[in-house]
Amino acid sequence: GKYILTPCPITYAEEQLLNFFGQLLGIAIRADVPLPLDLLGSFWKGLVGEALDPESDFREADLLTYNYIK
Repeated sequence: GKYILTPCPITYAEEQLLNFFGQLLGIAIRADVPLPLDLLGSFWKGLVGEALDPESDFREADLLTYNYIK
């Protein structure tokens, strides 16, 4: 039920949308306005520079596939 950004190459239009998303996040942070963004923890870890844990991040992203592989 959470959103994830695609790890594939992006088009120019998608790049512009990501740029806008970054601006929106910056404005929300500076204005102290909470945004109800239901994104995966791996997105936020990457944003703040925290190390990723492949196993727990994969489990959070897709529990059924994680259980199948495990």
